[in-house]
Amino acid sequence: MTTPEQQSTVDLLIAEAARLGDFLAGLDAEGWNRDSACSEWKVADVVAHLAQGSGGSALALTRAQAGDSSPPEGQRLLDAGERASEMTAERAIAYGSEMEPSDLLRAYTEGQQRLGQAAQGLQAGDWEKPSFHRRGIIPMHENVARRIQELAIHGWDIRSAFDPAAELSEAAAGLITTLAYRWLNASFRPVAGAGPARFRFQVSGAPPVSQDVVLEGDGFRIEPAGDAPADVTFRGNASAYVLLIYGRLDLSAGPPAAQLEIDGPLDKALLFTEAFRGY
Repeated sequence: MTTPEQQSTVDLLIAEAARLGDFLAGLDAEGWNRDSACSEWKVADVVAHLAQGSGGSALALTRAQAGDSSPPEGQRLLDAGERASEMTAERAIAYGSEMEPSDLLRAYTEGQQRLGQAAQGLQAGDWEKPSFHRRGIIPMHENVARRIQELAIHGWDIRSAFDPAAELSEAAAGLITTLAYRWLNASFRPVAGAGPARFRFQVSGAPPVSQDVVLEGDGFRIEPAGDAPADVTFRGNASAYVLLIYGRLDLSAGPPAAQLEIDGPLDKALLFTEAFRGY
C-alpha cells in the first residue's frame, strides 16, 4: 500500500504526461517544426528527447524495485561537472529525424504509459530504494520527481513557443521548488571578475520560498532570507521561480510580463542568470 504523498507524486507524473500529450495531439506539421525554448531544438526534438527519457526512467524504476541500482547496459553515471547536454541533444535529434509527427507522438505516449505503469507498481517500501539516474544513485521518489521536472519544464519549452505567457502547473512548480537546490549546484559556473552578490527569492505558493543565494568568489551558498541587504530581490509565483532558476526566462529586457518582479539593478539580476546558466 502506498502513502498519500507517494500516490500524489505518481498521480502528478501521469497528469503532467497527459497534459503535454493532449497539447501535442493538437499540433499540425508546422507546430511540430516550430522552434522550442530549448536552444536549437524544434518541438519534435524535445518530444523525441522526452520519449527516450521515459523509457530509461521506467527501466531504472523497474530495476531498482528488484534491488538493482547499477547503470543499465550502454549507460553510465556522469562525472562531476559533466553537462552532457550536446550528447543528449544529438541523440534526441537523431532518434526523431526519421519519424513523422504521428510516430513521435506514439513513441511519447507509449513511453509515458510504461513509465506510469512502473511508477504505479511501486510499493511504499520501494519509495526510498536507491535507483539509477545518470547524475547519481538517488531514491526512487527523487527519480520520479526528476521525471516530473523534465516533463513540466520541457512541456513549457514546447507550449511557450505558442503562448509566451505559458506557465508551469501549480502542482508541478511546487514540487520542482524542492529540487531547485540540486539544480543550482549542478548548473553553477563561476563568472570571471564578478564580485560578491546576494540574490533574494520571495516566492508565493506551496511550499513558499524565502531564501538567499549568495555568490562569493568561485562558489555560492544558499541560506534562509535574513536581515542582510540583498543586491537583487526576485518576487513571483512558483512557476516564475522555477523558470528563472532553470534558465528559461530572458531578463535582458527586464522582468517578463506578469511572471516576475525584480527589485534591484538589471545588470546584477543578469549576473544570476549568467552564473546559473542551466543546460
